[in-house]
Amino acid sequence: MPKSQEFELEDFLIGDEATNSIPTSQDQDQQGDDHQTTVKTVNYQGQQIKILPKDWRHSNLLKFQILICFCCMVIVGINDQTVGTLIPTLTHHYNTEQTTISTVFALQFLGYATSALSNEHLHVKFGRRGVMILSNAFLLITYLVNSFKPPIFIYIGIYYFAGLGVGLLDSCMTVWLSSLVDHNEIMGLLHGFYGIGSVFAPPYISHLLKWFNSDFKYHYITLSVVSSLGVIACSILFKNESKLKYEYDHKIAGNHDDDVEQDHGSNLKKVLKMPTVLIFSAYLFLYIGAEVSIGSWLLSYLMKIKNLDQIQSSYIVSWFWIGLTIGRILLGFVTKYFKNEYRANLYYASLSLICYLIYSLFTLSISSEYKHFTIWTNILVIICGIFIGPLFPTGSITLMKILPSNLHVSSVGIMTSLGGSGAAILPFFVGILTHATSLEILPILISLMIIGYVMIWWFIPKVCHMHNYDF
Repeated sequence: MPKSQEFELEDFLIGDEATNSIPTSQDQDQQGDDHQTTVKTVNYQGQQIKILPKDWRHSNLLKFQILICFCCMVIVGINDQTVGTLIPTLTHHYNTEQTTISTVFALQFLGYATSALSNEHLHVKFGRRGVMILSNAFLLITYLVNSFKPPIFIYIGIYYFAGLGVGLLDSCMTVWLSSLVDHNEIMGLLHGFYGIGSVFAPPYISHLLKWFNSDFKYHYITLSVVSSLGVIACSILFKNESKLKYEYDHKIAGNHDDDVEQDHGSNLKKVLKMPTVLIFSAYLFLYIGAEVSIGSWLLSYLMKIKNLDQIQSSYIVSWFWIGLTIGRILLGFVTKYFKNEYRANLYYASLSLICYLIYSLFTLSISSEYKHFTIWTNILVIICGIFIGPLFPTGSITLMKILPSNLHVSSVGIMTSLGGSGAAILPFFVGILTHATSLEILPILISLMIIGYVMIWWFIPKVCHMHNYDF
């Protein structure tokens, strides 16, 4: 093991006692150097701040931090598939309609919206460590309360905190990981782990319901335990990511205002008025809404319209998430062969539309009595997932390369939180529309969402022409 990593690992395991073993530097200009190979310490406002290399190859602690981000994304993936998989069970347990249960998505939207407005403020107040702990704690609160199978209004209302937690967690990890070396590959892996959680959730929950006679509390107990471990791990691994460290990073990024708190307000106002951020938010709104609507409603569609059982349907949903995971991981390594991230995403988005239209024509015209219906459905949904998969991480990186670095936290926070609210609003409206008509129109609704985000992505160069980015 390289000597620099030995020092850093010792500091991580022992704590502040190892501080003197780390090489020090007063040269703040090296903060953002991708070629930094050792841990550096700078003096800022009378305190020492540790600066890790941006290349994971030179930092053991950075590897652990990236790993815990991947684990957190697995939880987010499971979270987003929980309600959709539980809808048949919840409607029976609470003796209510699926439209009532789908208001969970509306409460999550309120949480997303709150995270969009509070994201940078919380970073200023508590640093990246505080935001990581808070976001996991909000998820823990949601799961812990619902593990007691509370009255339906509490079950639904508590999901506000799930939306808040996911919004903060997503934007925090996106901004930070996008600043590292190999960010395309790392972001692809990050959102690939979201897919892993989404793959795992439907069959796991379905089997758990079968084992425990449709008692969903055991699923929430499991999530409570995992989320509590997330809180503990983030508090340890991100111990150096304090509010002072965030303030230092903020100034080094190009914002030399003495009052970071005041600048937070001006940045937020500036970002909210930027057409670039708004159009990226609209793109993500439709993209994430389509992705989560597939995951949340496909199982019910297959059970009610195609007359498949829950176990069989849950595996088909998992094949979609398997494809999405493959796409995010593998295509993250393919993206670098395109002219830039925008151009790569243009091809991915167009292919996702073509593939989903083919699936829609198949499922709308072919009966489930067809001998190979399940096999062809699995093949088509996994192909759809492959090209839908990389559109979030690649889109996020495109925005960060267009905008100046001092606006990254505000802009990505707004984009991922408001855009991510599509995961709450659109599945909610899908529930309302399919209840008023029939679940049979689900493929048509999803197709319209995909057409929408593809058209927006084609239109982005016209809106963002004022930026120095070669589309």
